[in-house]
Amino acid sequence: MELLPGSPVRILSAGVLMKTFWQHANGKVYAVESDTFGQIVGAAGPFEIDELQDPREYTYQCGLVGWIKRAMEQHALHRINPVLRH
Repeated sequence: MELLPGSPVRILSAGVLMKTFWQHANGKVYAVESDTFGQIVGAAGPFEIDELQDPREYTYQCGLVGWIKRAMEQHALHRINPVLRH
């Protein structure tokens, strides 16, 4: 695995993984990891929006993937690009 400098992107032998933030209708935020084809492969959260860190600092696991996919299908999650405090 290789990390692109200054980017929340990991390069794996199978491709590139993007890490993005998605906010639920209830206000909680989830970090979502997806491959170059848009398939969700991992997620972390929930987090408060004012406590977000660099998306590379989270541990992504597959346990939330099914729930994240269903919430996206129901339009209960929307992608956000928060300004992170360092």
